[in-house]
Amino acid sequence: KIGKKCHDCHSYKPTDAFYKNASALDGLQVVCKSCIALQHSLRKLDNARQVWHATRDQLRAQNDAANKAAGRE
Repeated sequence: KIGKKCHDCHSYKPTDAFYKNASALDGLQVVCKSCIALQHSLRKLDNARQVWHATRDQLRAQNDAANKAAGRE
């Protein structure tokens, strides 16, 4: 087979642009390598954002409690 259509970006790419998948009929993933890399980057970014929000909320709560105890609120 010369090429394959990516399920995400809908572009036709050569078969070497897809990772192997033994359970698929053609032996290849349905999403190309570049789309998988983009998904991975976005997932890492989203996880970092969630950690940042959780840390920020925890620090805000601590600072609010300290300000209240010091009578600054």
